[in-house]
Amino acid sequence: MTKTRRIYISIAFLLAVLIIVYIFFSLRRASVAEKVSEGFVLQSAEVIPIDAVAIFHFNDVNVSISFLSDTSGLFPSIFPQESPIGKFLSLSGTFGGEITLSFHYSAKNEVSPIAVLDLPQVPVSGKETEVLLRKLGAVSESSYNGIEIYSGRGLKIFRNGNRIIASPSLILIQSSIRHFKTKSSIMDNHDFRRMLTHTPEGDDKLFINIQQAGKFFSGYTDYRFWRYSDFMSKISSWSAFSIDRELKGVSLNGKFFNYRGKAEFSEIFSNIEGEKSEVWNLLPYNTYGALVLSVEDFNALLDSYYEHRRSYNVVEEVEYERCKDWFLTQKPAEVVLALIPYKSESR
Repeated sequence: MTKTRRIYISIAFLLAVLIIVYIFFSLRRASVAEKVSEGFVLQSAEVIPIDAVAIFHFNDVNVSISFLSDTSGLFPSIFPQESPIGKFLSLSGTFGGEITLSFHYSAKNEVSPIAVLDLPQVPVSGKETEVLLRKLGAVSESSYNGIEIYSGRGLKIFRNGNRIIASPSLILIQSSIRHFKTKSSIMDNHDFRRMLTHTPEGDDKLFINIQQAGKFFSGYTDYRFWRYSDFMSKISSWSAFSIDRELKGVSLNGKFFNYRGKAEFSEIFSNIEGEKSEVWNLLPYNTYGALVLSVEDFNALLDSYYEHRRSYNVVEEVEYERCKDWFLTQKPAEVVLALIPYKSESR
């Protein structure tokens, strides 16, 4: 397996784990009513195409380097320092500023990134963009819609004022230019715009377009797993996480935003109260991970699940009642799925 493929698979794995774990542990229903406050302002949105499937935003590009290019963890970094975007982040750290990275389904079952660097508004010399382009070895390659496109270190680049936009995909750079020229962007996605109004300013962010999760499956996983993409895309509409990089790891806290009612899987957990889990007293010390479902009222949870399935007309009421009655006779306190090493395997 190539290093690039491992990187992309780790992205898909990270997003999938975040989605599922957060549903069971931290879900709080997002209010559908629009708020008066402006919410989170994503200045770089004007050059991000509308089809973004995920977006990272960091207030300091140097923080993004430690988060996205870290090689000390269990999984490969998203952008190793030797990758085109990894080099771009590393060179950008000298200048500072904000960085936004969006992911798009480009072509041939591939998901590719766009990096948007906003240099400080009051630059030291006023020529930071030229200096950074030189460090990238960027040379003028072509012009598209009146905007000059540069090429260097495996990237296609264009600039606008104190902003530099880079991507390993020429298709995405051209798409970004078209959106910028026509004043269209990810902000034309109504659900994304609504989500931002409910997202507080300040922290570094990760936004995920759950409805487009299937594109990660076709881009990064074996075809055997593609059948799960439909379920993943029906979990929610969007999710927004605040990123907090701590000494012992990374903490992500946020919300799911449901705009399709009971058709979205995460709606099952709306108004369901959680309980403190006791399973950690039973699991062995070398447990790789555990998915824990600990709720106050399993009867209410099952009824909520029934309503979700009924919205797709794929549930038989008699069979549901039979299975529900049996399950409740077990007097469940928690449902746990754990991955534990056993001899030379994991079970």
